[in-house]
Amino acid sequence: MAASDERVMLRPAAHLASSMLARRWLPAVCASLHILALLLLLLIGSCAVQASDAATQLAEVTFLPGILLVRTGDRRLSVPLRRKRAAVESFPGGAASMTNCTYEGRVYEQGARTTGRAVVTACPGELHVHALIITPSGEALSLEPSQRTGDVSVGEDGRLGGSEHVVRREAPTSKLLTSWNKPSTRRRRAVKAAATSRERAIELAVFVDAALANGMPSEKALNTRLTAVLEQVQLVLEYRSLSRPIKLDIVNLELVDSKRGPSTASGDIDSYLDNFCMWQCSRKQLAARQGLGTWDHAMMLSGLDLHKGNNSRVLGLAWVNGMCRCRYSCTLSEARSLEAALVVAHELGHSLGMHHDGPPDNRCNPDRYIMSARTGAGKTSWSTCSGQYLEDFLSSRTSSCLASRSSQPVAELEGQPLPGQLYSADAQCKLALGSDYSAYTSSRSPFNDVCRELWCLEGSWASPAHPALDGTTCAKGKHCREGSCVVRPAGQESDGTGSSTRRTTRSTTTTTTSAAVPATPPRRSTLDIINNIWNRYFGGFRNWF
Repeated sequence: MAASDERVMLRPAAHLASSMLARRWLPAVCASLHILALLLLLLIGSCAVQASDAATQLAEVTFLPGILLVRTGDRRLSVPLRRKRAAVESFPGGAASMTNCTYEGRVYEQGARTTGRAVVTACPGELHVHALIITPSGEALSLEPSQRTGDVSVGEDGRLGGSEHVVRREAPTSKLLTSWNKPSTRRRRAVKAAATSRERAIELAVFVDAALANGMPSEKALNTRLTAVLEQVQLVLEYRSLSRPIKLDIVNLELVDSKRGPSTASGDIDSYLDNFCMWQCSRKQLAARQGLGTWDHAMMLSGLDLHKGNNSRVLGLAWVNGMCRCRYSCTLSEARSLEAALVVAHELGHSLGMHHDGPPDNRCNPDRYIMSARTGAGKTSWSTCSGQYLEDFLSSRTSSCLASRSSQPVAELEGQPLPGQLYSADAQCKLALGSDYSAYTSSRSPFNDVCRELWCLEGSWASPAHPALDGTTCAKGKHCREGSCVVRPAGQESDGTGSSTRRTTRSTTTTTTSAAVPATPPRRSTLDIINNIWNRYFGGFRNWF
């Protein structure tokens, strides 16, 4: 050991000089490195702040009669405006204002070959402008007054000049249009609110427009329809194929008068959704300022025949990844039949971050699952891609609203009868296709599996409707659950009238009996066969855009 110590200490003179220099300068070098490290951290922090601020910028807004001008940095946006009809806005800080405050228009940007869209709320004499802007490049921006006060001028003609506003870049960059006529079935699993940290619940505000309410024969019929649709939506969000069950808490259920609600835009689905999103967000913000309960997501159920241009085969529209974002956490669905249940569930999937199955977004089978871009029989489960989209969303900060409760439910889905108990197979056919239709089954495919797809008969013509709702009798002692015909569990036995009760409820609810379908199918002509093939493979397909 001693010899080893000597060898370590005996060094050439040059090494000794280097050691002395190192001892002299090492503290200074270390101090310099510390200073450089601090400067680097400050630089990184500055870049981070700049990156954060990039999503929020100050904007100079000029509101003239007939046009909105927005200037932020080097960008110049101009929006020629036209008034929207039958709109009501109630932004925080002011009472509800009628139709003269809401506008829409195309968005023009220098250098862009295409145009965007905007919905604008600005009342004469006020200093604030609220707007939802989709730029020509598809970027989503929200415009709102800045918290800072500045020099503002208001002309006699209502011109607003020099007003400082804030422009925020929003995450959702696209809306997905649903043109689908195939509702599906669901299975419900009871979930206790806030039982575990993995469970999430959507506090849902449900709005029903006048067209839907006025189209129902009675208030009782409307309540039954809403119960069936919402229960079916809850079932699909708790399917076993979904990575995590999502619970619905109905915190607001409201019929919207045509004079006090958002403009329906005569059924134009794009404009109607934009109007509704702005309207519900303003109401939510006002409720929050007043200390009242709010919601995570707003849903409009409409009785209008929604359309996009000349295309009237559209049923729903939603912002992708819009959940928990006030002006984007909203969906619009046509609800003139029970197919609304699957349309709503599909749209909620989009709001939770899900894209359609298949290319270009993912490699899942594009023609098999709930988030398929085409309708068809048996699409009654979630794909692994949908599950992954949901996991990604729930892992993001955006989803934080689903982990808390701010309102008390006003309607309870627990304990409700299954949707197929409220509406027999015949009733489902009549709602889907018309009063002359009745359920049709036979031993031959595809008519032998109502849970996969319900076929309806008018004369000698059979047409597909949709997979029968959960709880629909599919055979003796069996009912539909998650798209399959399964034996009723103990406690849900049929009483011989086609009714049953849910295992989780204490009440015994009876339902209408399913009318008998033809015991032997009528003789089918060549025209009948061709008709069935057409309905099966062509008439039932509608694209989602």
